[in-house]
Amino acid sequence: MKWLGRRGRGTRWALIVTAVCAALLLLDTGAIWFRLDREGVALSGSAAGGTTYLLIGSDERVDVPDADRASFGSSEDVPGARADIVVLVRVDDDGSVRTLAVPRDLLIARRGHGVGRLAMLLQYGPEGITDALCSSLGIGVDHVVTLRFDGLRSLVDFAGGIDIRSDAVLVDRNSGIELQKGSNHLDGAGAIAYVRARHLEELHRDGTSTPATQRNLERSQRAAEVIDATARGLDVDWWNPVRVQQLAWTVSGAVAVDDGTGPFDLLGLRGAARNIDRASLQVLPTAHTDGEIPVDELANGAADTISKFNGPGRSPVECRSPALELARR
Repeated sequence: MKWLGRRGRGTRWALIVTAVCAALLLLDTGAIWFRLDREGVALSGSAAGGTTYLLIGSDERVDVPDADRASFGSSEDVPGARADIVVLVRVDDDGSVRTLAVPRDLLIARRGHGVGRLAMLLQYGPEGITDALCSSLGIGVDHVVTLRFDGLRSLVDFAGGIDIRSDAVLVDRNSGIELQKGSNHLDGAGAIAYVRARHLEELHRDGTSTPATQRNLERSQRAAEVIDATARGLDVDWWNPVRVQQLAWTVSGAVAVDDGTGPFDLLGLRGAARNIDRASLQVLPTAHTDGEIPVDELANGAADTISKFNGPGRSPVECRSPALELARR
């Protein structure tokens, strides 16, 4: 009887400890969720049969640490916000994933605002970009996640860095990135420099250099590559509550979401991002013109690429008539 009594007391204490831990976890989860910044965005939604996420990487410098301002600048040096990364992820109900990288310098139309570069539409908030993608390209969006400039660095560093392969020795003197031939391990700052590189050069053994022309060096494709590698590195042991809490806290401080996106939507995006690979990644065909203000214009094959991304006959009704003639090429 004494043994049973001790076992009963032990059971009660176990239940009490479990209840307290559960309550603390619930409070912590709530604090993390409320820590997320939310933005009111009127979304068209995508057609039935799946979910379309829009991932925007903002170059707003507000949260850049003092130590990095020499490399990336401050909000005083570069005021406002532009979209450095624009990546669309489509998850069909059968689990298949497709990704479309859209160049930030794409000339695109927004209702009532004429034609301008896609990156600049972030000054109207995420809705400026979602509206243009719908009205100009026929792509509807269900959820928007905006990754802060320093948020990418935080996520990459939490993941322990990422590995990027290069087919040659590459440098960009402006962003400071230097890649050796083969595998390169990048920390958060290196990942930002890799994504932002505009003038990659290939270094040759004789000391000369030439502009890099490899297909996989397109900026939008590099962004998707970094997102894929980062998402794969964010795997945690779900039985380790401390590590899970650290991941949740890092993510909540790195991103902002539309007010219709919930925690399970973010988990869905994370799972989809882990499945981005070269087979599912599509890059919108464009013709690039470099210069003081670089621009991209839609090229032949753009309409087919958009159709493959949306799925046959799946563009939502309000996004079926793109405003730009080029989008129909």
